[in-house]
Amino acid sequence: MLTEDTRGRKTHPDRARVVIEVADSSQRYDRTRKAALYAHRRIPEYWIVNVTERTIEVHRDPDVTAKRYRVTEILRAG
Repeated sequence: MLTEDTRGRKTHPDRARVVIEVADSSQRYDRTRKAALYAHRRIPEYWIVNVTERTIEVHRDPDVTAKRYRVTEILRAG
């Protein structure tokens, strides 16, 4: 989504607002290493779409110092 800077020019955002991973066999790596990286980089939300278990894990409220998300919600199909 383009935004306007202070001079009215159209610009791209300087960082992601949400990162969405679609995972089949990489859930452990996504929950540990990638989550730590995204939390440390202050990405507000990180989702893992787990195709094996048919769930979506929504991670919110990054703790930059601890490199983790404070809130995790698991949404199930149906």
